[in-house]
Amino acid sequence: METAPPGVDHGRMGQSRHAGPRTTRFTLAGLLAGAALTSCATPARDLPTRLAHVSATRILDRAGHVSAAFTGELLSPGDAVETGPGGAAILATGGRQVWLGPDAELSVLDGADQLLDHGTVLVDGRAGPTLDVGVGDLHVVTGTGSGVRVERSYAIRIGVLVGSATVTSGSGREVTVPALHQITAPGLTLPAVPPFPLQLTDDAAERTVAPQLVADDLLLGQEAQAIDAGGTGTGVETAAGRLLPVGFVTVVPSQASETVLPLLVAETAATGAGGLAQRYAAALVLRSDNGSWGVIAHLFGTTALRAGAALQALLGTAGVSTVSAAQGPLAVPGSGPAPGAPSVRPSGVRGGPPPPSPSPSSSSGPGPASSPHPSPSPTGSVNQLITTVTGLLPALPTPAPTLPLGLP
Repeated sequence: METAPPGVDHGRMGQSRHAGPRTTRFTLAGLLAGAALTSCATPARDLPTRLAHVSATRILDRAGHVSAAFTGELLSPGDAVETGPGGAAILATGGRQVWLGPDAELSVLDGADQLLDHGTVLVDGRAGPTLDVGVGDLHVVTGTGSGVRVERSYAIRIGVLVGSATVTSGSGREVTVPALHQITAPGLTLPAVPPFPLQLTDDAAERTVAPQLVADDLLLGQEAQAIDAGGTGTGVETAAGRLLPVGFVTVVPSQASETVLPLLVAETAATGAGGLAQRYAAALVLRSDNGSWGVIAHLFGTTALRAGAALQALLGTAGVSTVSAAQGPLAVPGSGPAPGAPSVRPSGVRGGPPPPSPSPSSSSGPGPASSPHPSPSPTGSVNQLITTVTGLLPALPTPAPTLPLGLP
């Protein structure tokens, strides 16, 4: 006899709370095959939504009845999914998955429309239909093949990991948020400024939707910690400073990594207009706007491994008192420039510092993030790392707190 989870009526197992009793038992293969066939012939609004996974979650139905949620449950239009302080849930609709974080409430209107009352959701729309998420007077419509994070607390944050999202206000104003960018609305009105670079949380949902992006962010974060743990030394400062015009940076940084990593990203960039100095300036702007390291790297078309290799090359020249401009930029062992990448020359300073051209993240593959092998960590040489170049930014503001999306 099938056993119902605690707090669940036996009559509700495998069915909607508003449907009559069913006599057919479903297999996982049958459900998946049925979903595939249904998604081809059924409009998105009519697609069924099920709970693919739940933890510490309950359902509030249209009649006001509250009951414990269970994995595999079919939701009905009007059902609200509520997670507890340590809860989480995944809602599946025709191949699309919506990750609901802790202390959140999400109402399912139909297969194409949901309402976020509070908390955090991450819409994994790499497969399945697009979704319209209502957040107060705002409507967030996810683009085809996208991954979009929506947070609602004292402010509304809409961030795009892959693809794009279109946000419309009650007044009809519309803003498109591209990949690797975000907007923050302090109230229910859209901001007048352009989207800012995305802040990652590196949680389970983001690792699933954009594994390579998160992997690069984590590796670059580790590299930043290693750089900031070093002592002082003029060797690296001299070697790095020769790559940029004298006096290009004038403010002493509070953390060495805030100078070194933007330089490494600019040096190994496959995209971005101008020479090294322009790309470096653009990277500093993205970082001052609280962009995550992995996001900045992907906007420039580079990776943590290439940046790490450039750091090793920089450490290799740390003992050189003079670096000739004729020697060119840092060499990246084993990783030549990408096809069509702009020529990188330290002397190629042209015009002002334009922002880098956004490039879609290559992290649209399914499944959780793998464990990439990090670049070799500096050992004794890391103690020579410090305030390379001569300066840069004050301490960055602390990012706004976000809720983790994940299931135990």
